[in-house]
Amino acid sequence: MTNRSAPTPAVFAAILLALSASAVQTRAQTAGAPARKPMTLIDLAQLQRIAGAPPQLSPDGKTVAYFLSRTDWKAGRLIFQLWRQDVEGGAPVQLTFTDGGVQPGTLRWSPDGKTLLFLREGQIALLPLDGGEPRALPKHATNVYVSVPPAAAATTWSPDGTTIYFLASDPRTAEERERDRVRDDVFLVDEGSRQRHLWKINVSTGAETQVTTGDSTVNEYSLSADGKHIAMVRAPSAADMDLFRGEVWVMDANGENARVLTSNSIEEKTINLSPDGTQVLFLADTNDRFEPNYPTNLFNRERGRRRAAPGRAGFQVRLRSGGVDARRQDDHRHRQHGRAHRVLPRGHRGPAGGSDHGRHPLHPAGMGRW
Repeated sequence: MTNRSAPTPAVFAAILLALSASAVQTRAQTAGAPARKPMTLIDLAQLQRIAGAPPQLSPDGKTVAYFLSRTDWKAGRLIFQLWRQDVEGGAPVQLTFTDGGVQPGTLRWSPDGKTLLFLREGQIALLPLDGGEPRALPKHATNVYVSVPPAAAATTWSPDGTTIYFLASDPRTAEERERDRVRDDVFLVDEGSRQRHLWKINVSTGAETQVTTGDSTVNEYSLSADGKHIAMVRAPSAADMDLFRGEVWVMDANGENARVLTSNSIEEKTINLSPDGTQVLFLADTNDRFEPNYPTNLFNRERGRRRAAPGRAGFQVRLRSGGVDARRQDDHRHRQHGRAHRVLPRGHRGPAGGSDHGRHPLHPAGMGRW
């Protein structure tokens, strides 16, 4: 056995001296620094945040536009301003400065990258990036509708930049205004919901045109890349109880030649048109028996038979002049599977809720990546 001698008193003294010197040096270094304190809820509330509509990359890929919030304690709310940041670095640039801020729900670059579209007090405003103040488009009768992402209901530029599409609810009726005046505010759940329609406005003249009409509500829409067609989810009303009754429609961009594609009791959502405008893609929560609240399933209607699709194959509705057709498309970029859907037979142009002679699954749109 090897004998090890115990530390001598001199060694202990040397260790204590070294520790004391280190402590003195540490105190000297931190003497001028402010004392740290735990972060409080007030500190968290005062942090600036990038929030609201997702940041938007410019068409040339060089600039990011985004909303930045700050806490206004006097107003008792968050104030959002519009900022931009070059992708390659540099200092961020604040673009709006109004005391009340801007509405953070919508943000879109114009196709030429020279203008930013956002909302202020529920109305569309355009900010030229070459200088100047934001320009408000003529005020719509009601506020522009803003949905919760990933729903496809955002304000949209036409590909040529001359037109802007948006959703807005119908104005209150004379009877509703009278009830407001006498403070008759007792009503049934969802009784006060008003129909929501698709509109478009000419950027240069400010002239508005109502694209959809009738006793129904547009929950979402998607404009094709060439600006010639629109896919949308249309429901009997804007009430929450009618969400599952929405159906997929397609039409020309001017509102003509509208035709329904689906007829079922399942909520379709996150609608998109493929880049070539021939396929409609959307999500729904169902199984092969069209029962709600089921995990993701993918099915294919092929030559009159319905079978589960292998792997990550996508199945989509294909739009043709003669009606609706089906095509399988393998796509290994997406790891999600679409759910099962019912699709009306080719050539059917009847109203929503008509007879259904087929089922057809659709591949998800990558949560809106088309």
